Amino acid sequence: MESNLKASDFAKHLNEKFIIDFGSGEAVDILLTEVHETSSRTFSIVFHLNKPNHAPQGIYTIRHEKLGKMDLFLVPVGPDNFEAVFNYAD
Repeated sequence: MESNLKASDFAKHLNEKFIIDFGSGEAVDILLTEVHETSSRTFSIVFHLNKPNHAPQGIYTIRHEKLGKMDLFLVPVGPDNFEAVFNYAD
């Protein structure tokens, strides 16, 4: 599903809870805090965790009640934020 998502799909859910699994089997709540459309075919999103998590960059499973389940490549941008960048064709 994530290959079809656009920045506007995520923008509708700013400041909403998502759930991430860092591979430990424990679900952690995260908050979608930013959506940046950098060009007509590229955008990024930033998630905030309530407590620092030093997980490395990698592919993590994210769930949202309306957007569903998706596997995203997340890069840490500070001790409590992770960013995903999307590229798509028109």
